[in-house]
Amino acid sequence: GENFRFSYDSFLVDMVQIDSFDFIIRSVDTSSNREVAKKLLNNLQRTSGVLFINEVNNKSGKKKIARYPTFDLDQPAYVFFNHPNVLGGVYDERIYFEVPPFGLDSMNSDAPSTISFQGTMYSDGLFPDFEYTLKVMPDLSLGFVYDLPQEGFEIYKGKGKLYNNLKLDGNGFTSNGQINYL
Repeated sequence: GENFRFSYDSFLVDMVQIDSFDFIIRSVDTSSNREVAKKLLNNLQRTSGVLFINEVNNKSGKKKIARYPTFDLDQPAYVFFNHPNVLGGVYDERIYFEVPPFGLDSMNSDAPSTISFQGTMYSDGLFPDFEYTLKVMPDLSLGFVYDLPQEGFEIYKGKGKLYNNLKLDGNGFTSNGQINYL
């Protein structure tokens, strides 16, 4: 990012322009059966926020305060799926998930289960826009498995319907359901 400002008095970093916010998680390496740190395939992008390092009266870190460091996102963030590893980069920036402003407590955790974001999925007409939760998928991407309503889910701007579920991960959009195309 750019234009980050550290305030010693408030013991925070004002992050005016964040290009990307990566997540590193603990994962088990199958070849060695050991825990390793791995970066998620996608990340939060194009946002701003404030990193609170610790309480102002605990700058030395002498007291262990579990909720620090914390991060408050003060603008929406975006997760894009245009990575070359996602279907060879077939999706462009019109396919994205918007995450509204939020706060992250205790950023010391690197467990995959602690990373999830409520927000809205935009797919440029493939599906209607919908609210859901992104989470860490088994392939270490941010994605979801959305159980669709019984009556199905419109696809291709109403030209068809998808039934059962919709999955988004490092393989892009997939489903083990049925498509009825008009």
